[in-house]
Amino acid sequence: MVDERREASLRPTTDTRILAVDDSGEARAQLRALLAAAGYAHVDEADSAEAAFRHLGMEGEGQAGPRPDLIVMDFMMGRINGIEAVRRIKAVEALRDIPIVMVTARDEKELLKAGFAAGVTDYVAKPYYKVELFARINSALSLKQERDGRKQAEEELIKANHQLERLNRELQSAVAAAKASVTDLAHCRSCHRVKAAGQPWTTLETFWATQFFAALKGDVCPTCREKRG
Repeated sequence: MVDERREASLRPTTDTRILAVDDSGEARAQLRALLAAAGYAHVDEADSAEAAFRHLGMEGEGQAGPRPDLIVMDFMMGRINGIEAVRRIKAVEALRDIPIVMVTARDEKELLKAGFAAGVTDYVAKPYYKVELFARINSALSLKQERDGRKQAEEELIKANHQLERLNRELQSAVAAAKASVTDLAHCRSCHRVKAAGQPWTTLETFWATQFFAALKGDVCPTCREKRG
């Protein structure tokens, strides 16, 4: 009963796509059944490292399969073993953030050390202990979700900074243009109209509104009020 409650607490809350890589059809079927029972409805399969590369679009030929959120890969496979496959996958920048859980029947320190050095996120031993399997998978997915969140936040911050830089450049350009207009401003002593370089004569109110985007209102300053009083 305790194990059942723990297993239930580890069930996925969102749709997740997993790529199972194993040269044993029986092992893949067993893993698929366990994942399906745990609520993982989207499980793709590859029967070799080469098939996994094609699914991930690494071969450069044909249509790549759906991008997985997690790869569960067996260590002992045919021509290319799991560790070498992990190295090649992690060498592709677009695939580098996909977590990989290595499956092994051997609990050797050197093997695990080599796997982690290659880029393995975690490992799980055969035969599968369901609670351990789900715990390690969910842990890897949780780390990916946190990493993706940080990456998105960083991208949004960079985008916001670029927008601020653009607005600042536009503001500086507008201020420089306004200063240039004021520097070249001519004033008619007779009608009191003004003229900027290359512009027609106009009233001071119109010039102010078009150059500074604000209305010029008539008023009397305190000094003049005192003189009038």
